[in-house]
Amino acid sequence: MEASGPHLEFVETFASWVFLTPDEVWKIKKPVLLGFLDYTTAEKRRLVCEAEVRLSRRLAPEVYLGVVPVTRGPDDRLRIGGDGEPSDWAVHMARLPDRDRADLRLESDRLDDEHIRCIATRLAAFHEVARCDAATRGRGSIESLKGTVALAIHEPADRDRDRETPPIPEAESAAAWQQGFLAENAKLFEARLEGGRIREGHGELSLENVFIDEAGTVNVLDCLEYDDALRYSDVCSDVAFLSTDLASRGRVDLAERLVAEYAAAANDFDLYPLLDFYASLRASIRGKIQWFYATREGIDRRTRDACLARARRFFLMAASAERRPLLPPTMVALGGQVASGKSTIASRVAREIGAPLISADRTRSFMLGARADDAHEAQWELAYEPGFSHRVYAELMRRAGAVLRSGRPVVLDGCFRSATQRSIARRMAARYERPFLFVEVQVDPEQRRERLRARAERDGVDEKVWLDIAKGLASQWEPVEELPEAESLTIDGGRSIREDMDAVEARLATWPRGLTG
Repeated sequence: MEASGPHLEFVETFASWVFLTPDEVWKIKKPVLLGFLDYTTAEKRRLVCEAEVRLSRRLAPEVYLGVVPVTRGPDDRLRIGGDGEPSDWAVHMARLPDRDRADLRLESDRLDDEHIRCIATRLAAFHEVARCDAATRGRGSIESLKGTVALAIHEPADRDRDRETPPIPEAESAAAWQQGFLAENAKLFEARLEGGRIREGHGELSLENVFIDEAGTVNVLDCLEYDDALRYSDVCSDVAFLSTDLASRGRVDLAERLVAEYAAAANDFDLYPLLDFYASLRASIRGKIQWFYATREGIDRRTRDACLARARRFFLMAASAERRPLLPPTMVALGGQVASGKSTIASRVAREIGAPLISADRTRSFMLGARADDAHEAQWELAYEPGFSHRVYAELMRRAGAVLRSGRPVVLDGCFRSATQRSIARRMAARYERPFLFVEVQVDPEQRRERLRARAERDGVDEKVWLDIAKGLASQWEPVEELPEAESLTIDGGRSIREDMDAVEARLATWPRGLTG
C-alpha cells in the first residue's frame, strides 16, 4: 500500500510519523537522538518497531498487527509494504475509534467512574502476570532509582555535554525532592522489591494511549519500548503516570478513583506512600524528553517554543508532586451487624471523599488466597483457627496506615463489633494525626431478616445459615460507648442512601457536588 490517498491522515509526534486510514495505522520512527531514545539507524528503528509490537500486544493483542518494511520503488517513491529493498520500517496497527480514546472521552464528559474501574481492573490484571525477574527487580533498587533521577536532569557523559541540564529551576528542585524522598524512605522501596512489585510495566500510560469501548473493553497502546530501564519499574509508576494525567486535566476526583480501584483490584494499598514520588519522577522524564526535542538542531521556532512550554509544565508538575490534600485526610470506619447496609454506604462514602475503600472481607479473602471468596467475616472464626479475625483486623489497620501516610483519606468496611477493634482504628488515625469517625449502621430487625433471606437465596443455601451467622454476631456486639460523641455517628441503614449520606456529609468534608478537581 502507498502512504497516500484521500482518506489518509498524518500525525507527527516527537519520535514518529504516523499515517492513518479509517481502519489502519502505520507508524514510522524518526531518525532522532533524544536522550532516552536513539533511533539514529534503520536497524535500530527496525528493532524498536519489533519491540513496540511485542510489548504493546500485552495490553492490545488485537491492535498490533506486525512490522512492515518501508521500500523505495522504481519511481523513487516510498511505499509501506512494497516489494523493493527495505529502507525503513513501520509498525502496522488496526485503528481503534477515536471516540473511545480516554482523553477525548474526558474532554466530552464521557469518562466516568465505571470506565475508571474497568481501566484500573485491566491494569491490575496486566501487572499480575507481567514479567518479574532478576532484570526487572534490579531497577527497583535505591541505587538504580537514584540513577534514573539523575538521568532526568543530567545527560550521560557520552552525549551532548552542552545540553546536560535543562535551564528550568523546577527541574533541579524536583530532582532534589526526589533524591531526598529516596534517602528518607529506603525501607519502603526495599519492601516493594521484596514483595515482587517491580515488573515490566507499560511505561508511558497517558490518557491518549487508553481506549475503552461501550462494552468496557480496554486497550492500551504505545508501550514505552525505547528504554528497558524506564519500563522496568514499580507497578506504582504506571498508576501514578495515569492518575497524574487525570489530575493535570482537572479531574482529581477520577485520579483518586483510579488509584483506589487499582489498589483494591491488585491488593496493593502499599503503593500509596510512593505515588507522589513516582508521579514526580515520571513528570521529570517527560519534561526532559520535551526539552531534548526543543533543543534539536534545525527545529522551527514555533515547535521549539511549544516543546519548551510543555517541558516547563512537566517540570512544574514534578516539583509540585508532593501531595497537599484537597480535603482533610480523615479515617472513616463503618461498622454494624450483618445485613445492615454498611458496605453499600461505605462504598458511597469512599467515592464522596475521594478515598480508597478497604474491606475486612476482601482483606481476609486475599490473606487466604481466595480472591473471589466474599464470605462474611462472621464466618471466619467458625471456619479457621482461633485468632484469625485479629490478624485480619491487624492487616486492615496496616493497609489503612499506608494510605494515611500518603496524606489521603481512607474508608474502612468491617463489622467492628468490639470496642477493642474500634479503638485500634482510632489509634491508627491518631498515629498519623488524622481525624477519625466511626459510623455505626443500624437497621430494623425485620428488614435485616428480609435481607438475610435474600442473601441465602443468592448463595443457594438455607436461610438458617445466614440467620445463625447474624445471631452469632449479635451476641458478640459491644455497644459503642468508648468513643467521644465527635467521633461517633449512628445512621439508619433502612433509609434511602441519600438520607444516610446527608447525615455522614454533615460530619465530614466531602467533595462539593459538581466539583471535579
